Amino acid sequence: VDLLDYTMALLGVAVVLTFYALLMYVDFFRQVFPGQNVEYTFSTVYKVANFATGLIVVCIGSSIPYPAKIVPALILQAASLASFVFLTSVDAVAIACGVAGTAHAFSHGSIAGLCGALPERYMQSFVVGIGVSGLVASISKMLTKMAFADHRTAAYVWTAELLSFYLFTLCLYVCQVDTHPDVVRVKTKGRDGSTADDQPLIISTHTRIAPLEDEKPASALMAPLVTLARVWPWLMVMVANWLITFLILPGIASELESSVRFFQSSGWFHVLLFWDFLLFDVLGRYLPKLPGFRGISLANLCLLTVARSVFFPAFLLIRAYDGNHWGFDAGAFSCMLLMALTHGYPVAVCAVEPLAHVPSHQKEMAGAFTFLAYVGGQSLGLSLALTLKSHSVIFWQPTSPFV
Repeated sequence: VDLLDYTMALLGVAVVLTFYALLMYVDFFRQVFPGQNVEYTFSTVYKVANFATGLIVVCIGSSIPYPAKIVPALILQAASLASFVFLTSVDAVAIACGVAGTAHAFSHGSIAGLCGALPERYMQSFVVGIGVSGLVASISKMLTKMAFADHRTAAYVWTAELLSFYLFTLCLYVCQVDTHPDVVRVKTKGRDGSTADDQPLIISTHTRIAPLEDEKPASALMAPLVTLARVWPWLMVMVANWLITFLILPGIASELESSVRFFQSSGWFHVLLFWDFLLFDVLGRYLPKLPGFRGISLANLCLLTVARSVFFPAFLLIRAYDGNHWGFDAGAFSCMLLMALTHGYPVAVCAVEPLAHVPSHQKEMAGAFTFLAYVGGQSLGLSLALTLKSHSVIFWQPTSPFV
């Protein structure tokens, strides 16, 4: 058993846990800051800092040793997380969100770069871990709220649970990752973690662009551009898939109504929809590990992405007639399931496949670029969803024949 596989999955959970926690502190924030939609402000500050710092990580991150980037970033994420429940000013929490987003960019971008330099199976484990993070956050929050009725007490206990997880993850990184033979090989061989016996997780069905090991490294100024020129198609596919998904979740999905009054009034309808997405998104991210799902071409990835755009009008249609017939509830869960599967799969492929198209000295930067595409697609999707909401596009409600 290769413990580094599982450690990379746990690191995937840790790097995005602060953002999921920020989203799930909404009940606590509404008590501390009543009458203010602070969750939108905090999320925007987080994502802006996240994306801006990601650009820096891509440009200069490779010159800093991995422990010097990853360990302080995870500590800073944990500290920011703890501050969310103790700060009493909107501006102070917003600053903490900016710090958390910055630290997230360094930890996520650096670990993605490290996985890029390692054999490709580790990147797949990391990507699956990122998908699992939402499940970890939501299930632990639900169990804590069930155990403690008071919102503040539940928030404090839940924060302590998340901090314990960060401490455990930090210990794993220091004891397991930094001393692992593959990681040591990256340090001693110019960050080339591959060997002659390593087989890529996903074998391309088309000719690779230029994985020439005898190619001379580009200058520090040109290296990002040279790498980007080789991997941009997969990055664009990842951005497009995140954009489509974030147009619907949380955008349109947050406005859906159930025909079952208990599920609607208790909030369980939206919770179950969210879990529906998270579960099948993780399954979709795991699919490239199975032989039958390896080797998808870039053309087929593009076709799959274009086909996914049908979910937007499908959810608009469900939104138009929801709340009046159980069939629309079933349609919402079915569409969410399919959307999650067809999201997780291309995102996982686009995180790993670019690594097969660059020489070893560009793999770390290619891995960091996948993080930039990840957060860039999310930011675009959220921005477009909020724009459509402000113009009442997703509130369109014709006369329903089921009323």
